[in-house]
Amino acid sequence: MSVYPLGGQRATTTEYEVKGGGLRGAYAVQFSNDELKGFIMDEGDVAVPPGAEDKKPDDPPDPDSRLRIMVEIGPEARVGTHSFRVVSPRGVSGPLALRVSAEPVIEEADTPHGGPAQARGVRFPVIVNGRIARDGEMDFYSFETQQGQELLIEVAAGGRGFDPNLTLYQSGGSWFDGERATRIAFADDPPRITWKFEQGGRYLVSVGSFVDLGGTDFNYQLRIVPQSDTPSPGKLTPANPPSSDGRFGRGLDPNRLRNLWARTAEKPPAETPSASESEPTEEGEAQPDPAPDPLDLTWTPENGPNETRENAARVDFPTLLKGAIETPGDIDVYKFKVDEETAAAIEIQTMGQQPSVFNPHVQVFDPEGDEILNNLFKRVAGDGDDWIRTIEPKVTYKFDRGGEYYLHVSDLSSRYGGPDFTYRVLIRPQVPHVGAVSVAEDHVNIVAGGVAKLTLTAKQEEGYAGDIAFTVENLPLGIEAFAGVEVEPEAGPPFETIFEERFVPKSQKVNIMLMARADAPVTVMPRMAKIMARPIVGGQLGEPFVVGDIPMMVVK
Repeated sequence: MSVYPLGGQRATTTEYEVKGGGLRGAYAVQFSNDELKGFIMDEGDVAVPPGAEDKKPDDPPDPDSRLRIMVEIGPEARVGTHSFRVVSPRGVSGPLALRVSAEPVIEEADTPHGGPAQARGVRFPVIVNGRIARDGEMDFYSFETQQGQELLIEVAAGGRGFDPNLTLYQSGGSWFDGERATRIAFADDPPRITWKFEQGGRYLVSVGSFVDLGGTDFNYQLRIVPQSDTPSPGKLTPANPPSSDGRFGRGLDPNRLRNLWARTAEKPPAETPSASESEPTEEGEAQPDPAPDPLDLTWTPENGPNETRENAARVDFPTLLKGAIETPGDIDVYKFKVDEETAAAIEIQTMGQQPSVFNPHVQVFDPEGDEILNNLFKRVAGDGDDWIRTIEPKVTYKFDRGGEYYLHVSDLSSRYGGPDFTYRVLIRPQVPHVGAVSVAEDHVNIVAGGVAKLTLTAKQEEGYAGDIAFTVENLPLGIEAFAGVEVEPEAGPPFETIFEERFVPKSQKVNIMLMARADAPVTVMPRMAKIMARPIVGGQLGEPFVVGDIPMMVVK
């Protein structure tokens, strides 16, 4: 359920406290890779928190046991979050994250530092492991900076229910109170401040919690570093990022079309025959260049002023754009041409700043200047009478008429921009394919003779109308997998949406039942079962691809 501290520096060995349920008898710590190694030191109980008797049946449980573990972080360990699990006679646990950083890591001071006068002095670059242990607590830190210095200050949080905030102050006080600091910046969603200091001197930063809540698991890491492109453990960046069609972190690269066609059983568009194949040439004549592969994409970088339609950059269709919203109010304009009845998809990836700091706004205008498309999804939410808008990383559209169109890329607000407001935008034909497949369970422990279930949700993107076959490989000895069905719960009338088909793909839910024989041997260490998917279209099988790896154990 929690780990403290939240992480450490490369090439260090540190003691950590892990809290959870049913950890008694744990005998192993298993990391997602060999760059970190963990060893269990001892175990104990967690005191029952006040008010536990007032918990409702559907409230999440509180931790009842704890472990002290020693973790060795290798000198070549990748910066970012590394997941680990605990193994006990009850099986394998759910995952926890431990952050690895390149900067020095220190621990929160034992002495009081709950106000400007008691602020703990630190020297950047630094990461501070701390905890908001009590309601109303605020932790203050001070640092010295030079004139013109630009710093990145951010907080990463751990622990259930912890919503941190971050405040930057200038020290110096006032005529009324010589110890009072002047607030100059505040951030809570995300708790991240980038600040260029016009004056050198002593500054303060405080870490607090939303509505002043505190708790023994309200753990944080405060990071203060010079502004740069260095990876940030506070962004929860996985050290081993999975292949995913997630939000604005989706991987857009020249292989994108090829990867999408690999997730269907249909054949990609054939190459246009080259002149050398269709018309024989005389001996000695120069052979013409072969036609380009329609699945090959090339980068089109932003080049020169392109803020208006008059100087819009002309690009091909399909194309892969990369640029930056370098100043507040900046708009990048591109011009592309499509044929009549072209079914297109526009995908967006943010490379530097992420939502909600950088909120990429994509619009498409027709030759007359009318907006026909954007990436804002409008729908009813809440209790049924609230309209909300969200920016989406992908939008689909069918062009009724051919011709030239204009693509605008900007920030949703004209107040923000910078060299790290970088983006990639892919304009491409639609590819009916199997989209992201999510697995509800992150681990499975089966009692010998018992049954467990895997719940899969598969997205059917861009008009995919085929079937999907699932298999589970590398199961522990004595476990078999079968297809399962369940009764869908009754759903009320759907809320109203606008152009939902452009943003929300159809999805399909699949159950896989796992049955362990009564004589199945107990598993000492988890087996990584591999879930595979295979598209089927028109009776044709596509190539299998990996959905995910799930640790499984047979237990007593």
